Amino acid sequence: MPPKSGRVAKQVQTATRRSSRNKGIAVRLQKHQGQNNEKEDQQAEEEERLHERDLVVANDKRDNDAIAKLSNVHLSEEQQKLRDRVLEFCRDSLRLFNETQRPSVFVIQGDAGTGKSVVLNALFNELQRQARVTAGGQTKGDEDDADEDENNDGDSLASTENYLVVNHPEMLKLYHRISAQFPYIRKSDLERPTSLINRLQKERPHGRDSVGLADVILVDEAHLLLSRKNAYKRFFGDNQLEELLKLSKVLVIVFDSKQSLRFDAFWNDAKLEEYLGGGGTALSVVRHQLQEQFRVAAAPDMQRWIQALSVERQVLPRPTNDAARRAAGDAHAFDFQIYEDAGELYRDLMQRNDEHGGGCRLLSTYDWPYRLPKPGQGGTAQKVWYVECGSFRIPWDKYLPQIREPWSEQPDTYHYCGSVYTIQGFDLTYAGVILGPSIGYDTATNSVIVRHDRYEDHAAFIGRKNDETAAADKERIVLNSVNVLLTRGVRGLYLYAYDPVLRKRLLAC
Repeated sequence: MPPKSGRVAKQVQTATRRSSRNKGIAVRLQKHQGQNNEKEDQQAEEEERLHERDLVVANDKRDNDAIAKLSNVHLSEEQQKLRDRVLEFCRDSLRLFNETQRPSVFVIQGDAGTGKSVVLNALFNELQRQARVTAGGQTKGDEDDADEDENNDGDSLASTENYLVVNHPEMLKLYHRISAQFPYIRKSDLERPTSLINRLQKERPHGRDSVGLADVILVDEAHLLLSRKNAYKRFFGDNQLEELLKLSKVLVIVFDSKQSLRFDAFWNDAKLEEYLGGGGTALSVVRHQLQEQFRVAAAPDMQRWIQALSVERQVLPRPTNDAARRAAGDAHAFDFQIYEDAGELYRDLMQRNDEHGGGCRLLSTYDWPYRLPKPGQGGTAQKVWYVECGSFRIPWDKYLPQIREPWSEQPDTYHYCGSVYTIQGFDLTYAGVILGPSIGYDTATNSVIVRHDRYEDHAAFIGRKNDETAAADKERIVLNSVNVLLTRGVRGLYLYAYDPVLRKRLLAC
């Protein structure tokens, strides 16, 4: 199943004006069409309330686009300070760098929806602008990159060689679409880690002893970096993080251990610390933890409920804060529903999709078979694989790598069920989630159980011996996938459990 949406890059400004001055938070909320003056007044009151919470209601239908969600967003005060802090970290590290040193590393951490990719996108945009736009506002071409621009007054970011990598084909598509809007960002600046590593190693076969290391490499979704050799993916090193360290002067990574989904790219906080904190691997390591939630527009008790289920294996009492607001007539309160029947969930989800002009999709844990098509077999020639829950039956999403738009924004994908690989990193207006047979409930211990033998993503478990921690790590991978699925919906989450014991427990919570 195709293994990640986003926010719209700021308009190109002259070198003397920085887009970083914008403050506040832009959150994608659907436009509500007032049918009469009373409804319009209610909407105006609601928008004012949201502004008081530092939210901006997005009344432009373009905000449905993944680009808008990633780059056309006003950074929060925390995000803007972080972007500026990392920018200065890069500038200072490059100014002080010498060839005998290991790279400097900045780690941005945070749960799903805290805006990690938004910060990284804004940072890369500004890095490339300062690297390639002269003080006169002209964009330098390839032939100008080798020489420092005299108008930059010796700025260590001028004419630097910088890259952004992400080990996720859907996210890379998105970044390429964003880059097309800016003359100072080239398509070749954005690559999969394997492609960049192989290219730089070929150009600079002696690694850090070579002339001209990459100046700054930004890594989005660093928890997806390969952690071992994978000949099928044309990576022959031991670890992609280590290879990127060898090829850069400064490395900036975005990391969330709760989104690691496979053994060939298996990361946790301890493993990251092993590479960055010990053995003199890096010249210096700076960390920042993003805290504020920007995606799931729910009350804290709803966010706590999701965390308890997907991380702590606990089913807490049903959240009440948003439910009380909805009962009082607040249509903007987060909509959380638990279903007895998957078909009923899907019907309600499609009604929300019609009401909000799209953006609502069905997702499931990878608990029903799916096989990638053979080479040359695509489109309608693909075999159809299904998710089945009783009388409800819906096809898995199709593998269509040639499509530029993210799966969640392709107009006909509401007829399909998406997987964790389809949706990781993207937002939905409403997320309908099916917890499949791999997720159950033990009434004796009052806890969620994981049946990793029912998890159909067999490739996720390849390359790991059955050592004493293998079973626990398999369970963690499955629960990580649940965490990703449950944190996609901005306005609502509709939930169904295939396992009857878990379903009963959820309905009773």
